[in-house]
Amino acid sequence: MTTLTTSAFPATLDAGKASPSLTKAISAIVGPIAAYMRTRRNLRELEGLSEEALKDIGLSRSDLPRVARWGH
Repeated sequence: MTTLTTSAFPATLDAGKASPSLTKAISAIVGPIAAYMRTRRNLRELEGLSEEALKDIGLSRSDLPRVARWGH
């Protein structure tokens, strides 16, 4: 039976200490996915409003994709 010790692993793999380049790479992947999901959620909520409610807040159905994505 082989026993592994922590000294067998490089210091860069220390738990809880990700390298800055790894953090950037993960953010580059996760950020756009989170933004897309947020936009879709906002759009679904806006699409659930009645024509009257949209008119009250000064929007039309054609405005919804822009408002869901950009907020204005």
